[in-house]
Amino acid sequence: MELKKLKQCRAAGLDGIQPKKELPVELNHYRPVALTSHLMKTLDRLMLGHMKPLVRALDPLQFAYQDAIGVDDGVIYLMDKVHSHLDTAGSTVRIMFFDFSSRPQFVRMQGCVSDAAMCSTGASQGTVLAPFLFNIYTSDFQYNTVRQKEMVVDFRKNRSPQAPVTIDGEEMEVVGTYKYLGVHLDNKLDWSSNTSAVFKRGQSRLYFLRKLRSFGVCTKLLWTFYQSVVASAIFYSVVCWGNSINKTAINKLVKKAGSVIGLKLDTLEVVAEKRTLNKLLAVMDNASHPLHRAVEKQRSMFSGRIRQLLCAKERRVRSFPYL
Repeated sequence: MELKKLKQCRAAGLDGIQPKKELPVELNHYRPVALTSHLMKTLDRLMLGHMKPLVRALDPLQFAYQDAIGVDDGVIYLMDKVHSHLDTAGSTVRIMFFDFSSRPQFVRMQGCVSDAAMCSTGASQGTVLAPFLFNIYTSDFQYNTVRQKEMVVDFRKNRSPQAPVTIDGEEMEVVGTYKYLGVHLDNKLDWSSNTSAVFKRGQSRLYFLRKLRSFGVCTKLLWTFYQSVVASAIFYSVVCWGNSINKTAINKLVKKAGSVIGLKLDTLEVVAEKRTLNKLLAVMDNASHPLHRAVEKQRSMFSGRIRQLLCAKERRVRSFPYL
């Protein structure tokens, strides 16, 4: 769809496509949003039942749109692999991040292949088929060599220079921090970059909470706003980093929010413990979870209880699922 026609449709009141930016200037600045009826969703479910058997099994490390698996699991799995490798003396980890935006896609059916077209948007939101279609779209991606990054984690005293990684003639840029699935990772594995980002994000959300109180909003609504807007930002993926940071700064935000609302709120330690336990139970109950086998290995043969892993490095002990 041309940008001019898209703007004409929006001017006519057709809101099936929403802008991602305040002043969109190109097609990639718009997001498809499906406003379908109950009848259409029912038809989507019927189509989904016919399409699923025709598609090959998904990658076992597919974390998007999977039952009882989410963003936390993707970060946890990555960090578990990193910590387990670094637990061996003299080891180094090189993490490579690939960007799959602006990707060429085509349709293949019974030996017939369509022309390739650049795709810069995902599946329509709000439909039953969207998660399933997204998994199909991402099953055979081609990465964007321009935006690929590498992060080197090396705690050795005598570090030797690492040979650069070159893909398709492009040398990968080495970075000290990288935002992965909304979480800021750094090559020190101390979550300092993520803590700073969470603190700044929490401070900006507290401003709106104070504004609501100045308007005379009742305590119940203030608490609801805190849980849905402020706490969701402060405790995002807390299972991954909640037990590995200095909790003073985050608890200060929680205390300030509690003084605004007039209630005593759960501290970072309490929230992290609750969510970690829930995540551990979810991993144990899901046999297809990538970390299910790792957790089951820690189960005692006599009592059935989960034992703590014997690690050479303390940072692995503080990481999920061994804390």
